[in-house]
Amino acid sequence: MDFFISLVALMFLAGFFFQRKYRNATSVDLLWCASILLLTVGHLYQRLGGWLPSGEGLGLYWRPLLMVSLVCFWSLRLGSLILLRLIRYKGEDSRYRFYRERWGNKADYYFALLYCFNFLSAVILAWGMAFSFERLEFYWTDSVGLLVFCIGLFGVWLSDKQFSDFKKQPGSKQRVMDQGLWRYSRHPNYFFEWVLWCSYPFFAYGSEGFWLSFIVPLLMWILLTRVTGIPPSEGQSLRSRAEAYRAYQRETSSFFPWRPRKDLT
Repeated sequence: MDFFISLVALMFLAGFFFQRKYRNATSVDLLWCASILLLTVGHLYQRLGGWLPSGEGLGLYWRPLLMVSLVCFWSLRLGSLILLRLIRYKGEDSRYRFYRERWGNKADYYFALLYCFNFLSAVILAWGMAFSFERLEFYWTDSVGLLVFCIGLFGVWLSDKQFSDFKKQPGSKQRVMDQGLWRYSRHPNYFFEWVLWCSYPFFAYGSEGFWLSFIVPLLMWILLTRVTGIPPSEGQSLRSRAEAYRAYQRETSSFFPWRPRKDLT
């Protein structure tokens, strides 16, 4: 496991120097996806005691392999979207442009902290998810976990599709997206991303570290609502849409979907 952690640390270090040279911190998202996948594989390797379990063969270990396949699917899906965005737009993600302008001359210092924080969060998340590998038997809670995972995945896809369709409408750059799921939450994509990660305590049920697995949805909630999710996204929206977005903030729940409030201003 030390090898995987060291490899991920070197990846983040290289990513930081890349952003320092090219003034583009979007790589931190791609590194975060890749590192969670690598660290999860590392934990599985540690649980199995090697790449090929001795004696019984891989058939006995189909459940831990299923857990890792879910992480692989999530990581490859999100990572490919980030990579396509990097190739298509080339410039820095608007969230990190917001931070770069806000931090000014201290940007490199704060970006170093950001890369370190993402490295630590990836290590902690992979550690919390690893408790789902401890059981070889399939419990009923695994069915619930798979259902929660699929609901989150579908919600993220639907949120992204609705936003993508909205951006294709004439004059969308001057308007606020408040249609579909976005009528009930300002960030339904982040909410359903969090729902997806809420599946891991169900997968970890029955393991010795069951209660520790709750660090996964808790940490994801902090990341999405306090760090790299909502704050920079809303900062950019306020700069580009000003009063229209402030009205949207007053009327619509920030994270958890809820019926819109009537704007009395």
